Amino acid sequence: MMSKDITSFDPKQASVPISYPLKTLKELESRSYLDSFPYHFNKASVPLIQTTSSSSNRGKILVCHDMAGGYLDDNYVQGGTNSDAYSLWHWYLIDSFVYFSHNLVTLPPVTWTNTAHRHAVKLNMEVDLDSVQIPNLKEFVNHLTLTMHSSVPGSLLIWYHS
Repeated sequence: MMSKDITSFDPKQASVPISYPLKTLKELESRSYLDSFPYHFNKASVPLIQTTSSSSNRGKILVCHDMAGGYLDDNYVQGGTNSDAYSLWHWYLIDSFVYFSHNLVTLPPVTWTNTAHRHAVKLNMEVDLDSVQIPNLKEFVNHLTLTMHSSVPGSLLIWYHS
């Protein structure tokens, strides 16, 4: 199965469900993603395993996945024919997983989220903004943090910028 050109993807139309980023502030503000056809397929079905590790004194490991901008063969919610699309070993060593796609808001494909959750690995959502939008970002991060912690105790929000 070849990767579909996401720029021609219409999230309101029924099709093979795929994961896709939010590219504009208007898309983010409108919350249209929640009304899209693929949204119901893109929600994680595997709960994050909460662990109380006895190795709390060890350093934490964060793995960043940036495969040519993301959303390639791994955008198919129900999997594709590329058996190497999800090649990541040693999940048991990873504390946090970052899915990086070079878009405004990156929502990791549910297949990555479910796999990470099976191994007690936390995920991220990426936001890429101009410096003039930093006050809005601070408000968004604060709101997201409060919402995440009330919905998923122990969730983690990491702010980083390259």
